[in-house]
Amino acid sequence: MSHATTKVKKLAARGVRRLFCICVASRGVYEWSHEHHDWQALDPASEIRDVCFRVPIPVGALVDRVLADDTVARALLTGKNRVIEEALAKRQKEGRKEGHREALTRLFVKRLGCLLFPRRATYRAS
Repeated sequence: MSHATTKVKKLAARGVRRLFCICVASRGVYEWSHEHHDWQALDPASEIRDVCFRVPIPVGALVDRVLADDTVARALLTGKNRVIEEALAKRQKEGRKEGHREALTRLFVKRLGCLLFPRRATYRAS
């Protein structure tokens, strides 16, 4: 990490507030301590909280692909991403349609006593 340390010292001297190092091989995440002028290992179960993030970032998400995907998804949901919101609205609309179909089918069965299969197939296709 000597190369990263050399670079981070320069960034710290310029006033960069928070600096992180991710060691892919060891799956370790470190934060630069301005006080000690050295790297501090972060607990994989902890979170990085900062005003620049919409949601806290789990330290483990920086080295774990699945956790990273979950973190991005949470941030997109929290930020009300346009694409995500459209997909959720579409799913909700489809769910309502399916709920209406099921309710009408139950109503027909209750009122008529039965529902012939061809009618049900035709009804579902529409």
